[in-house]
Amino acid sequence: MVEQEAFTLLDIKTAISKSPQIEVRSEATCGEIGFLLIEQMKPDILLIDLLLPDMSG
Repeated sequence: MVEQEAFTLLDIKTAISKSPQIEVRSEATCGEIGFLLIEQMKPDILLIDLLLPDMSG
């Protein structure tokens, strides 16, 4: 997950983590770190804020 607001990130992570079929593997608060994690982890699903301060969706 990539979301600039820490509380929003925590809320989304908490909601998703309630499902035993979904595992949150990484999270970032900026696009630069988020895309580094994407390259490393190769996730099946990605949630990303389209209005990040350092990148545009």
